[in-house]
Amino acid sequence: MKNYPLLNKPTLLFLILSTGFIWNSCVEKSYPHKNFTFAAWTGGGIAENEAQWREKFELFSNSGLTDLYVGAGREKLEEIAVYAADYNINIHAWMWVMNRPGDTTAAKHPDWYAVNRNGDNSYDYRAYVNYYQWLSPFSEGAREHIKSNARNLAEGTGIKSVHLDYVRYVDV
Repeated sequence: MKNYPLLNKPTLLFLILSTGFIWNSCVEKSYPHKNFTFAAWTGGGIAENEAQWREKFELFSNSGLTDLYVGAGREKLEEIAVYAADYNINIHAWMWVMNRPGDTTAAKHPDWYAVNRNGDNSYDYRAYVNYYQWLSPFSEGAREHIKSNARNLAEGTGIKSVHLDYVRYVDV
């Protein structure tokens, strides 16, 4: 690789940082009415009580986070949305759609699960990793269950949206 003396590490760092500042300046001038969203994903178990949640939200807020996608039930989401509002952080429900490990309602209906070409039902057979347990989009019961879950989360007080993950057909 050819050596370029003018592009040493400090110069390259300066170029990267100044490009970022120029970009920010241009965006602010071109779109003064637009706000940027800085988000992260997490599970609902990162804190155990109100004090711990508030500590997390203070850290997140001080770091510029505006939105948090949380994988948890409606009750937990509504609880933490109250705390997050004090830090101007929006709470979004993070929902696994087709991959449903630990879903006690779906587990009562093995016929809702996808079956691969070898005849292995995803209810029993976990391809690749132990948490792969896929519902079948061809099962009317599974489809209604998924819609009911999404609707339940969307109706939660303080929940800004429902973020859908694992929205695909199982690949085995």
